[in-house]
Amino acid sequence: MSVKQFQPFEDDAAVFSYGGLQLENGPGRVVMFGELKFGRDQSSKRAALALAEVLRAIAAGIDDAAPESVAEEVLAVVEEVANPFA
Repeated sequence: MSVKQFQPFEDDAAVFSYGGLQLENGPGRVVMFGELKFGRDQSSKRAALALAEVLRAIAAGIDDAAPESVAEEVLAVVEEVANPFA
Protein backbone atom coordinates (compact mmCIF):
# COMPACT_ATOMS: atom_id res chain seq x y z
CA MET A 1 0.00 0.00 0.00
CA SER A 2 1.35 3.40 -0.89
CA VAL A 3 1.19 6.53 1.23
CA LYS A 4 -1.45 7.92 -1.14
CA GLN A 5 -3.68 4.84 -0.67
CA PHE A 6 -3.60 4.86 3.14
CA GLN A 7 -6.85 6.41 4.37
CA PRO A 8 -6.72 6.81 8.17
CA PHE A 9 -9.85 5.76 10.09
CA GLU A 10 -11.56 4.47 6.93
CA ASP A 11 -11.50 0.73 7.64
CA ASP A 12 -10.11 -1.80 10.08
CA ALA A 13 -8.18 -3.94 7.62
CA ALA A 14 -5.58 -1.67 6.02
CA VAL A 15 -1.97 -1.89 7.13
CA PHE A 16 0.62 0.55 5.83
CA SER A 17 4.24 -0.62 6.02
CA TYR A 18 7.30 1.46 5.35
CA GLY A 19 10.66 -0.03 6.23
CA GLY A 20 10.30 -1.42 9.75
CA LEU A 21 7.32 0.80 10.58
CA GLN A 22 3.72 -0.39 10.42
CA LEU A 23 0.47 1.53 10.82
CA GLU A 24 -2.67 -0.48 11.45
CA ASN A 25 -5.86 1.27 10.46
CA GLY A 26 -9.00 1.20 12.55
CA PRO A 27 -12.29 3.10 12.54
CA GLY A 28 -11.46 4.81 15.84
CA ARG A 29 -7.70 4.62 16.11
CA VAL A 30 -4.57 4.24 13.98
CA VAL A 31 -1.82 2.25 15.70
CA MET A 32 1.83 2.80 14.74
CA PHE A 33 4.61 0.46 15.80
CA GLY A 34 8.02 -0.68 14.71
CA GLU A 35 11.25 1.09 13.93
CA LEU A 36 12.33 3.45 11.22
CA LYS A 37 15.91 4.73 11.22
CA PHE A 38 16.95 8.03 9.73
CA GLY A 39 20.43 9.00 8.60
CA ARG A 40 21.73 11.98 6.72
CA ASP A 41 21.07 10.49 3.28
CA GLN A 42 18.47 10.71 0.51
CA SER A 43 16.65 7.46 1.38
CA SER A 44 16.19 8.76 4.95
CA LYS A 45 14.85 12.01 3.57
CA ARG A 46 12.31 10.10 1.45
CA ALA A 47 11.31 8.03 4.49
CA ALA A 48 10.86 11.16 6.62
CA LEU A 49 8.73 12.83 3.96
CA ALA A 50 6.58 9.69 3.57
CA LEU A 51 6.08 9.50 7.34
CA ALA A 52 5.20 13.21 7.47
CA GLU A 53 2.60 12.69 4.73
CA VAL A 54 0.99 9.82 6.65
CA LEU A 55 0.96 11.82 9.90
CA ARG A 56 -0.63 14.79 8.08
CA ALA A 57 -3.34 12.44 6.75
CA ILE A 58 -3.98 11.12 10.27
CA ALA A 59 -4.21 14.67 11.65
CA ALA A 60 -6.57 15.67 8.82
CA GLY A 61 -8.80 12.69 9.64
CA ILE A 62 -9.39 13.91 13.18
CA ASP A 63 -12.34 16.27 13.37
CA ASP A 64 -11.72 19.58 15.16
CA ALA A 65 -14.79 18.82 17.29
CA ALA A 66 -13.36 15.45 18.41
CA PRO A 67 -13.25 14.80 22.16
CA GLU A 68 -10.01 15.30 24.09
CA SER A 69 -9.57 11.52 24.41
CA VAL A 70 -11.44 8.31 23.62
CA ALA A 71 -11.64 5.45 26.10
CA GLU A 72 -10.31 2.12 24.84
CA GLU A 73 -13.56 0.32 25.59
CA VAL A 74 -15.43 2.68 23.27
CA LEU A 75 -13.13 1.68 20.41
CA ALA A 76 -13.64 -2.06 20.83
CA VAL A 77 -16.55 -3.39 18.80
CA VAL A 78 -17.76 -6.56 20.46
CA GLU A 79 -20.37 -8.81 18.95
CA GLU A 80 -21.86 -11.53 21.10
CA VAL A 81 -22.35 -14.87 19.34
CA ALA A 82 -23.95 -18.12 20.40
CA ASN A 83 -21.59 -20.70 21.90
CA PRO A 84 -21.15 -23.38 19.22
CA PHE A 85 -20.13 -25.94 21.89
CA ALA A 86 -23.16 -25.49 24.13
